Amino acid sequence: MIPLEYWRADHAAAQFDWLPLPASLSFPPLAAGAEQLVRLGVRRPDTSSLPAGAQYQGLLEVTDDLGTRWQVPVSADASATAVAAGPQLNNGSSVSPRAGLWVGSAVIDAVSQPAHPGDPNLTRPAGGDFTFRLLVHVDAGGNARLLQRAFLVRKPPVMVPDPANPGFNIIGEPARTVVLTDESFLSPVIGNGEVVGRRISSAAFGFSQPVLFSGGPFGAGTLGGTVTVGFDDPLNPFKHVYHPDHDNLDERFEQTLPEGRESFTVSRDITLEFTPTDPLGLNSPGWGSSEVGGHYRELITGLHRRPIRIAGTFQLIRVAEAAALNDGQGPTVAQAGNR
Repeated sequence: MIPLEYWRADHAAAQFDWLPLPASLSFPPLAAGAEQLVRLGVRRPDTSSLPAGAQYQGLLEVTDDLGTRWQVPVSADASATAVAAGPQLNNGSSVSPRAGLWVGSAVIDAVSQPAHPGDPNLTRPAGGDFTFRLLVHVDAGGNARLLQRAFLVRKPPVMVPDPANPGFNIIGEPARTVVLTDESFLSPVIGNGEVVGRRISSAAFGFSQPVLFSGGPFGAGTLGGTVTVGFDDPLNPFKHVYHPDHDNLDERFEQTLPEGRESFTVSRDITLEFTPTDPLGLNSPGWGSSEVGGHYRELITGLHRRPIRIAGTFQLIRVAEAAALNDGQGPTVAQAGNR
């Protein structure tokens, strides 16, 4: 039996969620010419018990009170990514099943109080939510990198001479979507044509090179990485170009002051702890396959004499399956992540 769910949207009760599809699902009678939209999805975590490549098959029967009856065939491939541990590959393939660009958000709802007389490290309810965007790229080997921005563009096909028909060209490399991390890579990849694609960025980060995560695996384990903002970085919160007490310059505005005089290096130790189910309880049918998430935590040092801790949840959805970062242009994935 195919593990299906349906989307319940009860606007009167403000209930919006995915529910398991029962053996029989009925709806109130419709007026003549009216339609009933039923949104179905495959519960991906429930397909992980079958080997990758296996397929579910079944029939949905649709009837009405006038004797009309339809039988709708339904099929679904077993999930190749809803697994609990270890870097998984598709039946010997060298490409991680979770490779690609994942975009989502973190929702922060708890923060520590460094001056608290009790436990200054305990994260306490913040009284509100703070949301910011997250971008993570996973390469063919399953390595995850945090990005500040990404350009999703369509790379045109590469034409090569047809050996069987001299004077004619054939497609040597088909068009594909690539993920770039710098605007300067656009022209070498797509040429002088019109840019067809999209730019995605996060205002919560200011670094230029991808930050390599350690740990994992992505989607099932715990990842960690550090974002550092140098004391003389233009985006450092202590520095201000037009404030003489926060420009990191001496009284004559000639010599750069050392760290600790007017500004401090800020470090953000980020932890992504993936959970097998949606921490928000939305029960998305694609959870563990096309959608992942869990608990988000940060340890911030440099802003206060004591560390500041924040906590919340995060969700990521795969928007592109491009396993290579900066494909065809710029630094390699390893170089981009280790600068």
